[in-house]
Order: sequence, then structure tokens, then C-alpha cells
Amino acid sequence: MIVGVKTEVKWINSIAEITLVGGFFIFLLIFIVPVLLSFLAQAVIPGLSDEDGFTKALMLLLPGWNLALWLFRIRLYIFFIPAWVLVGGLALIRLIKIIA
Repeated sequence: MIVGVKTEVKWINSIAEITLVGGFFIFLLIFIVPVLLSFLAQAVIPGLSDEDGFTKALMLLLPGWNLALWLFRIRLYIFFIPAWVLVGGLALIRLIKIIA
């Protein structure tokens, strides 16, 4: 299991239980919304208009989105690790590379 979900929301569970479509749906739920919001932030906020700005916006929005879903009791997992922990850790590593 690469991605998984635990939730009481019935429509999400019903889609997630479908073999191929469910994994793709969970992947979209984890990654697509933060990426689209990062593009929006890059277009609206002048300081984020370059590639580094997009990376910084994504480093904030990706763990934030997944943590917000976790607080709404939509628990998303990547390799049995909560998605917000995994992408938050990756964002921290990326931040250290940018600073150093």
C-alpha cells in the first residue's frame, strides 16, 4: 500500500476502496490541492513570482493542507506514515538545503 486513507466520510471511503482509482484519488487529495494553491500564490503574491517562491509556497502549503485534512478526520497515509508528517519532513529537508 503506497497511499491510504482512514476516515468516517463515506464518499471518500467508497472511492478509496476501488483498486486503481482509489489510490489515484488519494494521491490527488494529498498533492494536487497544495500544488494548485502554490500556483495561485505565485500568481497573486509578487514575492513568490520565481521558482524559489513556488518552492517556498509549496513547502508551506503541502504539509499545511495535509495537516488540515488530518484535523478534519481525513487521515491520509503514504507508506503507512501520516502524509502531513512525511511531506512536512521533506519540506524541512528542502528548507535546510535552501538555507545552507
